[in-house]
Amino acid sequence: MAGMMFGAIGGAIAASTNVKKRVCYVISDGANEKGRINIRLVDDKLIEKMLDGRDDLKEQYYSEKKEDKRILATRVIPILEKAGLIQP
Repeated sequence: MAGMMFGAIGGAIAASTNVKKRVCYVISDGANEKGRINIRLVDDKLIEKMLDGRDDLKEQYYSEKKEDKRILATRVIPILEKAGLIQP
């Protein structure tokens, strides 16, 4: 229902009700010319860009071998905080 009411953002929030399966998204600051807001899952591809030059943090991120566990918010957020990309 939330996905229908609020589009992708509502769907993402509704899908994340299980705390153990929450993941991170990067949401752009504003809409494009068609009024759409870009939302990207923080996954291996994006983390490579975000942690460019921080091999220590990439090593920590990839220490979890299973991607579905590696992208969990409980793993990603502390790494992004250490990188100075988000504040606690």
